[in-house]
Amino acid sequence: MKLILVSGGFDPLHKGHLDMLTSARQLGDRLSVGLNSDEWLTRKKGAPFMSFNDRMDILMELECVDHVVPFDDSDDTANDFIRTAISTHGTEGNQFVFVNGGDRGPENIPELDDDATDSLDIDLDFVFDVGGEKSYSSSDVNIVQRKWGEYKVVHKEEEALVKLLTIEVGEEISYQRHFYRGEIWHIIEGQAMVKTSRGRPQNYQFDYLTSGQHFGIIPYQWHQVKNVGKVPLRIIEIQHGSYIGEDDIEREETLH
Repeated sequence: MKLILVSGGFDPLHKGHLDMLTSARQLGDRLSVGLNSDEWLTRKKGAPFMSFNDRMDILMELECVDHVVPFDDSDDTANDFIRTAISTHGTEGNQFVFVNGGDRGPENIPELDDDATDSLDIDLDFVFDVGGEKSYSSSDVNIVQRKWGEYKVVHKEEEALVKLLTIEVGEEISYQRHFYRGEIWHIIEGQAMVKTSRGRPQNYQFDYLTSGQHFGIIPYQWHQVKNVGKVPLRIIEIQHGSYIGEDDIEREETLH
């Protein structure tokens, strides 16, 4: 069996990551992802944008990912992850390939200098430039300010869009609906009051959600989210449908 190994922080997950992971999975029979800890991200950039558990949950939802392995490399290599993956799957009948994206090459891969597999008596293959040249960065996302907070677009395709929303304490988005898209909202941090109606806008119900929970919206369904907690409400919003333009929206306030 050919096992593909990929490591990273994925904070947040963006289109460049998705392209690389999808391409990497096509190179073998299984894809194992080494996910850097919050402590590693703190050392690298000051603080993680998304918690480890949220990053792991998203990766595990991807069809191309078979395993996610947590690790914290104090030596700034993925050697601990590589050792864990090889020990878990065993060496008999297995081939291991460490895959890198378009921003990595033999000149900046420390794993090439420190052979992580000597003690396991196995050859580790390396593949570079998977997923094409790097065109996205976890720190380079579009930020749009709103009166309720802000959102960041981290992935966009013709019929899909991923946003990271931050709703300030006490604020709420407008009561609205869309005609051509559905949405999935995952609560990263905070407490949300969700107002929804599948019929007339005045026939609504309330649900209360907290960190780790999610809810879905279908086309034509009225919905509104309010931050009822004591910290900024952070949400991953996944839009999907035949049209995802910002003008596909009807606000309840415009009906009066």
